[in-house]
Amino acid sequence: MTDKELIRRALLGEKRAQEECTQKRIALPCPFCGNKNIRISNWGMWRCWCPECLGKSEDSLRERDAIKHWNTRPAPPIGRCKDCVWSREPTKEDYAEIGRDVLAYKDSLVCDFCEDARWKDDFCSYFKKREEKNNENN
Repeated sequence: MTDKELIRRALLGEKRAQEECTQKRIALPCPFCGNKNIRISNWGMWRCWCPECLGKSEDSLRERDAIKHWNTRPAPPIGRCKDCVWSREPTKEDYAEIGRDVLAYKDSLVCDFCEDARWKDDFCSYFKKREEKNNENN
C-alpha cells in the first residue's frame, strides 16, 4: 500500500491505518483546515501543529505520542446532501443569487453551509444528519 492510500484510509477513520501512519512518522493533514504541511516540534514537550491555522495536538513526552494523538480521529459522517441539515429546496432568491443552471433540475438543492447548488444524491462533505420530524398530533 502506498503512503497516499494509507493516509486516505487513515482519514476515513481506519484505526489500523492511523497506527501505521504514526509508526512511519506521517502526520495526517490538519483536521481543522486540511493543511498537509504539519510540523512536529519539541518545545520541552512534543507536539504536532499546523502553521496555517495553528491547530495543535496535546503536548506529549514522546514524539510518537504527539503524532498518535494528532493522527487519531473518528471517521467522518457520511451521507447524501438530501439527508443533510444544511440542504434545502431552492427559493426564487437562490435562482437569482446563485445563478446556476443546475437549480433548474428537479434533483438540485441548495447547501446553506457551502452557499451553493448541489445534487440531492451527492455525498455531502459537511454532512450532519437531519433529525426525523415526528408528525404525530398530540
